[in-house]
Amino acid sequence: MKLLHYSTKLLQNTSPAGLLLGGTALFISLPLIRKGLRCAAVLTARAIYSVTTEARTIKEQALPAEEVTS
Repeated sequence: MKLLHYSTKLLQNTSPAGLLLGGTALFISLPLIRKGLRCAAVLTARAIYSVTTEARTIKEQALPAEEVTS
């Protein structure tokens, strides 16, 4: 019962920014969440690289030979 009382007092005395930061830290600290964020970052980087490479290839194919070398 005392744990509930202390946690209630802690929540009442903590600012909204503190609660947000604490929740974010707890959320990121979970291994499953970190793995998901890392996977999303890798997939995003891979997609950007793929689109950039494809755009560069299309640009080089569309230009005449003399414009590519200059």
